[in-house]
Amino acid sequence: PFTTVYPLRVCTHLPTMLLRKGELFAVIAGLCAGLASVAGKFGFGESEGLEVFSFTTKLVPSAGAILLCVRGLFVGLFFFLNAAMWRFHLLALDLCESSARAVVFNTFANIISSGLFGFFFFEEKLSMLWFSGVGLTCAGLLFIQRSTGGGIGGSNDGDSDEKEENRQTRKEGREAEKEVQT
Repeated sequence: PFTTVYPLRVCTHLPTMLLRKGELFAVIAGLCAGLASVAGKFGFGESEGLEVFSFTTKLVPSAGAILLCVRGLFVGLFFFLNAAMWRFHLLALDLCESSARAVVFNTFANIISSGLFGFFFFEEKLSMLWFSGVGLTCAGLLFIQRSTGGGIGGSNDGDSDEKEENRQTRKEGREAEKEVQT
């Protein structure tokens, strides 16, 4: 049930009724990017969001060192999540029928997750303008999906037929090469 995609082991039985594997990886990449922004804000920002650890300044003389270690963990998490985002995005580019699909799904998931994470972690306000922008992004996603082969999770019969023909041609070429070598 698992396929090795260097250096990642990926489950081959992913739920693909709504999203294909490439699109799912693009969404995961967008979520990693959104989480990386949260980790970056905790690691590189002011002490905003780290008030939880402020009680230690009264209890522990070396609270500054503890806060520095916590920030260091968030900085490390920031770099790890960015690396994971790029890995999943590259997988999505490889597996999607078009790079536009991978980019749109990644961007959409990044925008949604960044907004929601900002709302929940930093009490940022989500205005009607933000929701309008998300709505327009959804509409754009649907338009791009329709132009590149159907709705979300839909198949693009033209591309599928063309890809199958290309696979068949490559297979015939390999067989011809083997015959020539023997």
